[in-house]
Amino acid sequence: MSTSRDRVRVVVASEHALIADTVRAALARGGHDVTVVGWPTDEEQGPRELRPSPHAETPDVGILLCDLERWQTVHAASSVVASVQVPWVVLTGSPRGPSWGAILDAGVELVLAESTRLEELDDLLVAVAERRTATPLDERTELVSAWRELHADNSC
Repeated sequence: MSTSRDRVRVVVASEHALIADTVRAALARGGHDVTVVGWPTDEEQGPRELRPSPHAETPDVGILLCDLERWQTVHAASSVVASVQVPWVVLTGSPRGPSWGAILDAGVELVLAESTRLEELDDLLVAVAERRTATPLDERTELVSAWRELHADNSC
């Protein structure tokens, strides 16, 4: 677990409000300053303004919790990433593949399995905030290429 000097300001987003609040509470118990931002709804057109509270300090890192099996969810997740300019970590139950590439292409730093333990997540958030860890370049390139190929094939 991180030490007191490793505490970071975290923004949390999830398509499920209860999950976002549970993760917020767990990270706050670890001493992090955590803010939850809203998730775009199906009715909204384009990215929604998803800024943390104006009273909150600028976050150091974001954590996005969602499945990437539906392209609508991938699009919403990409909107969240674009709306809050921080290095992002995604936790997902979706298998590694083009959807991971889509979210990496949107600017996410690291995609992890939802089975990641809180202790690991705590340390990874600090490392990502400090730009000490990210998806390895070869893996990022492979996944983004798979996404772009799929996207190009389906755009015709």
